[in-house]
Amino acid sequence: MFVLGPVEIEQGLSVSGRATRSPDSLRDLSALLRSAAAVVGCDSGPMHPAGLHGTPGVVLFGPTSPRQWGPRGMAVVRAGLSCSPCAQITAGAFPGDCPAPRCMREIAVDAVWNKLRPLLP
Repeated sequence: MFVLGPVEIEQGLSVSGRATRSPDSLRDLSALLRSAAAVVGCDSGPMHPAGLHGTPGVVLFGPTSPRQWGPRGMAVVRAGLSCSPCAQITAGAFPGDCPAPRCMREIAVDAVWNKLRPLLP
């Protein structure tokens, strides 16, 4: 199942052929996270309550530091680029020639799956 927030809905994101939910409140999101066998997501707000609830998961990190911002109890996957994390992020802009961060695009699906597989029942 995919959880879509207001931004994803506003941008018209659709996940063809997959179940989606759009919780109306933090309480509803919390219930979804608690009921999940595991979660996968980027460095974002919903991963923190998932970790606090003890839901196993994998967090994708790129320009931000997992040491500083990582949710409790979550496995971390990074692309392993020397420029990541970049401490020069301001207002959503990435430094130099990095308009869409390679550090996120280059995270391998296999790397995520290898961290996720042991967490599944």
